[in-house]
Amino acid sequence: MPRNRLIRRQLTLSLATLLVCLLTFGTTGLLATSGSAVLTAAAGLPMLIGVPAPILLWFRGEDELDVTARWITPVTAATALLAVAAAIGIPAAQQLGTAGDPLGWFPPGTPPPAPRLQRLALLTGAAGLTILAAATASRVRRDLRRYDLTGSRRPPQRVRDAAERRRHEREQRIERLRAHRRGDAAPPATSAG
Repeated sequence: MPRNRLIRRQLTLSLATLLVCLLTFGTTGLLATSGSAVLTAAAGLPMLIGVPAPILLWFRGEDELDVTARWITPVTAATALLAVAAAIGIPAAQQLGTAGDPLGWFPPGTPPPAPRLQRLALLTGAAGLTILAAATASRVRRDLRRYDLTGSRRPPQRVRDAAERRRHEREQRIERLRAHRRGDAAPPATSAG
């Protein structure tokens, strides 16, 4: 896999994450501020997709060893900030342009959102984009470093083997504890390390 393909892959996943956030949470904001009782009630439906989809998209194709709190935390924070920005900001931009509202989604005379809400949308959107860009840059750097060292963006085999060994040992300890609780075996041996 060429180096530019690694960079393009990460950028594409981040842009897809951003697009899903804008579409789903923006739709939620539009439906919630529509003035129609039916559309307001349906505003939660896009959230069913909008909550997990951006995070799942960002981790698409990642090795399971790389899906850790180090990456999940900033992506979740960026998703939450972008959700707030889209839910507030997109209806605010549609309400400012209600002159061209052929579907009648906004009731006539809907006041524009308060400047405080517009600033909140801008600040949360900028913070979300900054966190997403920093996480993407860190992941690109990680993948390029791995590619230079091992020829792959995956964790080195020794890291994978060590993680597998730890998982296997943990499963054995759990099984010994279960057997001890059932009274099937002697008490589990404690290790010195």
